[in-house]
Amino acid sequence: MDVSPPLVKGSGWRAKREAFLRGAGVAGGVFSTVYIGADVWAQGNPASHFGSRGSGAKYVADVAEVGLNASSTATTTVPNPFTIGAVAVTGSVWADAKVVEHWDDIEIGEKKAKDWVGHKTSEINSDISDEASDLAVNWF
Repeated sequence: MDVSPPLVKGSGWRAKREAFLRGAGVAGGVFSTVYIGADVWAQGNPASHFGSRGSGAKYVADVAEVGLNASSTATTTVPNPFTIGAVAVTGSVWADAKVVEHWDDIEIGEKKAKDWVGHKTSEINSDISDEASDLAVNWF
């Protein structure tokens, strides 16, 4: 007859579930590292990608993504300052390369945002001045 409290029974199931999820996360990290690594390998000679800013940045981002996937998997398996630092460095390189790759789109978005803010500001100023003049006329 098992007389262990329900909390102890539930803890065993929780530990098994956490171990399964951690293993699935590591397997997914290994798969994504190999998949992106194969994509980088298939791209061929690295020097051929640096003819333009966009294609060079895309290649750097792809290589950094391999490093990010590998370091994230390593951090999941063995969390320590080295692996966490590797995630921070490779993640920064990947993000910076993505910004460089999409810089033209970012500039277009910036211009659209500036135009929208300017339009809305002038609309608000116009509404405020109309209200102010109506209030002034009605006050007198």
